[in-house]
Amino acid sequence: MEKKDTNKIYWLLAAAVIAISIIATGMAFSLSPQMESAGIIHEPSASPQCPPMPPPIPFGVKLLLHAQELNVLSQLTGKSMDIIKEQTRCKPLPEFLDENGITPELFRTVMDERALILVKQASVANIITKGQADEIADMMNKHASYLEVYKAKKQNNTKLNKERIHP
Repeated sequence: MEKKDTNKIYWLLAAAVIAISIIATGMAFSLSPQMESAGIIHEPSASPQCPPMPPPIPFGVKLLLHAQELNVLSQLTGKSMDIIKEQTRCKPLPEFLDENGITPELFRTVMDERALILVKQASVANIITKGQADEIADMMNKHASYLEVYKAKKQNNTKLNKERIHP
């Protein structure tokens, strides 16, 4: 075999490996209907202790959520949006809430109210149907019940740990 033939084989092999890697990576990160029919779907946990977690949030919804968080924090603190953006840039949300005397329950309640307003507006504007609006409200209620279960478990664990330390 000549050296040119060997180089061609190496290049062909390298191209095949790269193509297979790209295809495998695309399949791993895809949530298309074809992937669901192939059995590659996001399945919630089947744990009997906790309700299943919802699927991941799309990026556009995350941006909307962040803007809504800033608006709610501005409303609750009375500070401008620029000040809120600067103060929340370098610290986690729970720390910011604690420093400003806002309870997580109050923050969550106002966020949920704002989300329901957006859902109603989308329904009135025929962006989503009434059934979809009801489904979103039901999902929000399920999330709220999940948080209640989580908080109750956390409180029980805290009590058990205190009893272990101070019998």
